Amino acid sequence: MSELLRDLYKQKSKTDVEPNRSQLQDFGNILRQKKPSFLAEEALKHIKKVDKKSEYNWVIDSIRNPFEVQFFRKNLVNFYLVGVYADVDIRWQRVENKYSKDRTAFQRDQERDQVEDIPYGQRTRDCFLKSDIILNNNRYIPDDEDKKNEDFFKTKIHNYINLVTSDSRLISPTEMETHMALTYAISQKSKCLKRKVGAILVEGELGNVVCAGFNEVPYSSDPCIEKHNRCYRDKLKEDIEASSDIEDVTIRRNEYRKIWNEIKLLDYCRSLHAEENAILALSKLGSNVNFHNTIMYITAFPCNLCSKKIAQLGIRKIIYFEPYPMKEAVVILNEHGVVQEPFEGVTFRSYFRIYEREVENENLSKM
Repeated sequence: MSELLRDLYKQKSKTDVEPNRSQLQDFGNILRQKKPSFLAEEALKHIKKVDKKSEYNWVIDSIRNPFEVQFFRKNLVNFYLVGVYADVDIRWQRVENKYSKDRTAFQRDQERDQVEDIPYGQRTRDCFLKSDIILNNNRYIPDDEDKKNEDFFKTKIHNYINLVTSDSRLISPTEMETHMALTYAISQKSKCLKRKVGAILVEGELGNVVCAGFNEVPYSSDPCIEKHNRCYRDKLKEDIEASSDIEDVTIRRNEYRKIWNEIKLLDYCRSLHAEENAILALSKLGSNVNFHNTIMYITAFPCNLCSKKIAQLGIRKIIYFEPYPMKEAVVILNEHGVVQEPFEGVTFRSYFRIYEREVENENLSKM
């Protein structure tokens, strides 16, 4: 949709001057503010106009907002959202010359792209979490080998296109895909009102699952939804604001902001994290697990506190779905030699849609 957005911008501004990234972001927000799915609708109109007989597979790039994803899912039966991820340092290496080596400007653009605090804004992070397939683009190749990198990535994409379009053979999911689908299923047991996180610990070459956990309050305690009818931290904020007897509005706001920021700290959360619960479950059951041969699958990159526990336990590797790590957590894991690998493949969202479909087609062909 990037070309579409550029064309609309030039029509609106009546100029042939190429807009910069910030101008396109602002213009995209204006269009989505009027109608959240506007750009997605325009893209689909263009496709139908060009491809009247639906003869081709189409790639729609630069999806920036969940409303766009929602529109495509509703109107395109065979729509698959592909999330492409690379670590921030790798992305910086690829574009530093475009930013005249100004990493601050690069970081500002990255943060705006990922999560603007407005419903119609740039929210690629939310879109990424809705992906059907995730491609890991961390492979860094020097400039003189760009062609090799391009061919490598094209092959990877081609394999996934074959996966979602093939009806002729049974294709098995990878171990990573299966274990992450299981991790997601475990996460859904959480009653947390903010987000649900799952973790499983896998041992050995056979990939035996030895324990699992999800974020939840301690055993026999009532979850926040049952005890307070809302998140406990939200309750604290509301109670503090309601009980304040400071008359001056400006002073009250500053004081409230200070308290608000303090309450955002994890210490006020009533729940144990998924990684903690997985580790504690293992300790309660007792096990002779060789932790130097274990992998922990997690639906989100571990926080600083959980990273300390993972490092202390001697877990060899973590594989994570949500790729937005705390800098401090990465440092801890690196210092203790814990390998950190982003998830790649068919996500839990489409695990059964893709792989079960193959089995059904195989069975139907034999009837």
